[in-house]
Amino acid sequence: MTPNQFSLCLIVGIGALALAWMIFAKVFVSPNLASAYRGEGPPLLNRAIRELTQFRTGEQALSRSVKQYTRKWDEITWRILSIILLVGAIMGAISRPEVQRRIDAWQGRWATAPLAVASLRAIGRPRRWLVHAAIIVIVCGSLLPITTGIEYWPFSHYRMYAGVQGPTITKYFLFGIMAHGEEIALSQKHIRPFHDTRLGIVLRKFRSRAPGEEKFEKALGDVLGRYETMRVAGAHDGPPLRGMKLYGITWKLSPAHDTDFPQTKELIFRYERMSRAQ
Repeated sequence: MTPNQFSLCLIVGIGALALAWMIFAKVFVSPNLASAYRGEGPPLLNRAIRELTQFRTGEQALSRSVKQYTRKWDEITWRILSIILLVGAIMGAISRPEVQRRIDAWQGRWATAPLAVASLRAIGRPRRWLVHAAIIVIVCGSLLPITTGIEYWPFSHYRMYAGVQGPTITKYFLFGIMAHGEEIALSQKHIRPFHDTRLGIVLRKFRSRAPGEEKFEKALGDVLGRYETMRVAGAHDGPPLRGMKLYGITWKLSPAHDTDFPQTKELIFRYERMSRAQ
């Protein structure tokens, strides 16, 4: 295959990949965003919406409409298309004989030892292409999650370090309601096998993805049932409960504020066994 034939095949391949991506983005994804917004779409889209809202508070997630998600998806679509075309242009450039000669000359000029030059030339073009392909896979695999904000193992956009923590942080916690209305904070031993922090994250997702009382009522009722079952079995020493409250507790992150005392405590949902949730 001559260099010109290879360049033509590369252009056709990149063009076909770009066209396939646009068809997938506009024909398959865009029409299904509304159902995915409600958690009823294809699993891939449901996961994408979940990832985008996972670390937002309920108010921030609820404020996002379907149109906003559509606009976000359009941005992702064009970013990925740009990456495909850019990678294709780079591959086309480095495959040209004149560019290869310049690369060989540059490697020979900057090599510090004749043995290094001889070893590089002994590798051969097929093995060098294999190395270049591995580099492209690693670079493109890293660009995909960075562009979309969705993790695809083993590549990640390192969400922990991808943003700046705001001036406040909000976490969700469960409190039990005792017989006379007193509240007791529930710890991990009361809600096993759940972890208190992870359970709070899941309940926050409920609020962001599916506004309404039904899921909260079912979830808190299940946790209360498990609590009472373990209490009767002697698995913990908690008091009898007639209900549960879910609070969103906010702390202000500042050296001047004592983190032992939260800034606000918002009642998210109240569940009582003998009455409807309020």
